[in-house]
Amino acid sequence: MTWDEYYDAYRNAFDNRERARAYEILEEARKLVSDRAQRAWLHQALEDTERRWFVASVFATQPVPKALREPMLRAALAEPVDASAVQSFIIPLAETFGPEDILGRLKAAKQADPQMAIPVDKASYWVGWIKKSRKPVTGK
Repeated sequence: MTWDEYYDAYRNAFDNRERARAYEILEEARKLVSDRAQRAWLHQALEDTERRWFVASVFATQPVPKALREPMLRAALAEPVDASAVQSFIIPLAETFGPEDILGRLKAAKQADPQMAIPVDKASYWVGWIKKSRKPVTGK
């Protein structure tokens, strides 16, 4: 299946409240992530107001490839309304690259464009949440 086919199947299952089927589709789609040639679709999807949520779901349980760090961060900052929805992008990023890396990128975005202050603050909240929820490694 292609990314478009996975997206359509996921959307159909999700819209019909077939949660188990939607999860199965995501699990299958995740196998495409390792194919670098397939990542162009993910880049484009992160710029689409509907498809970006599918991409966020794909990375809810696996690391985000480095090539998708900036596009995914831009998708998080593009969320106009729902502050809690931003976590769908920010949590996988912070878990993959570390909270400090993501906070640094958010700070840079805010300095580059002061109009980004509110979106950056929304995203920064979730990075802080990750930092607080992480349990320190004790070596035991």
